[in-house]
Amino acid sequence: MRESSNDNASEEDLLVEVLLKMGLPLTTRTKTVDVDGLHVYQVVAEGDSTEGQPVLYLNEHAKPTLEQLRAIITDLTPSKFVILDDAFQGDNQLKTNLNQTCKAMM
Repeated sequence: MRESSNDNASEEDLLVEVLLKMGLPLTTRTKTVDVDGLHVYQVVAEGDSTEGQPVLYLNEHAKPTLEQLRAIITDLTPSKFVILDDAFQGDNQLKTNLNQTCKAMM
């Protein structure tokens, strides 16, 4: 996602916006997970299953490392990984490396 409409929007506000843009209902359950020091949201499916569910990193103020992002992909094995463009803080190399990692692992 590129630039949130409001820099003061909370992660929870962004979570609701992203879930709706993904076509998921407002009743979609999520849980918070800490992976390698990053706080992410994971969609919970019926039966409390999180395997293969979308994962979202919505903190635009803390730039993750490639190792942290790889940990999210390998530990949670999401079907989709959503990250705010602002989280990269202009680091196009990190964005490209994450893209290649996702292609290789997903």
